[in-house]
Amino acid sequence: MEICGFLMQIQNSKSIVAVECENVTLNKNTNFEISPADFINAKKRGKILAIFHSHPSSDRSPSKMDKSLCNETVIPFLIFSSKENKFSLTYPREYYVKNNLLDDLEQYIKMCNLSIEG
Repeated sequence: MEICGFLMQIQNSKSIVAVECENVTLNKNTNFEISPADFINAKKRGKILAIFHSHPSSDRSPSKMDKSLCNETVIPFLIFSSKENKFSLTYPREYYVKNNLLDDLEQYIKMCNLSIEG
């Protein structure tokens, strides 16, 4: 079953937290869907830094849907492969380059002490 949620910076705090959300899709083994209510509640609590989800039986590579949703939401996707025990990060490259955000993203990854490939 895929898990999903947000990596967030809570308002008035420097803390970064992982907030797990219920996966509301019908096929939880191969897909994830975060409810609009969870998304709105997260936006009210602070800044969404990334959307995370798992690939329980496949590699960490983002699917076509992952890439599409990442670009539509303009939010990075942090993907964990249970099979490989590794993370990957996909982000809306065009948006990040245009707005000079790549340095911020790299600092964030280092701050989290994540080993991210891809």
